[in-house]
Amino acid sequence: YGLGAADSQIEDQIADVFKDDKTGKFSAERFSNAVKYSGYSEADFIEQFRRQVAVNKFRQFIGETSFVSSKAVCRV
Repeated sequence: YGLGAADSQIEDQIADVFKDDKTGKFSAERFSNAVKYSGYSEADFIEQFRRQVAVNKFRQFIGETSFVSSKAVCRV
């Protein structure tokens, strides 16, 4: 279960998040505006995005692999 974020995965996620509402395709303008307003350089913005994807994958992993005994459930 790879918890890192591959370059291709980051590219796909960025393309999805910053797509044009009308065309459904990646909008370089929306992406550039987000980078500009974030105060980060483009490289730093992408690195922050990568970290967030990794955190989300970790949370999903924990949620899918957590085990709670029936005894613990009965105590709640």
